[in-house]
Amino acid sequence: MEEMNMSEEEFAEKEQWVKKECICAGCPSYKADETALGFCWPSLGKSEMISEEKGCICGNCPVYKGAELTLNYYCTRDSEISQKMSGSSGM
Repeated sequence: MEEMNMSEEEFAEKEQWVKKECICAGCPSYKADETALGFCWPSLGKSEMISEEKGCICGNCPVYKGAELTLNYYCTRDSEISQKMSGSSGM
């Protein structure tokens, strides 16, 4: 959870990287009318439109690997840090 140790500027830069590298739009759970990406990132969080878990490709995402994430279904379960802080694991 490196994001807890980032400056505001670093956090904003990392968020832009997340949005650029994110592969959410190719996921079976992603809805065609959804416009958001990067649900794994704390300031973005889970989708307001996606509720059905039809499959998850988070483990194949460059963000997942680059940010050393460990959970999944961020679109329906919230960001990694939110899941860990609430005690719910997305595995």
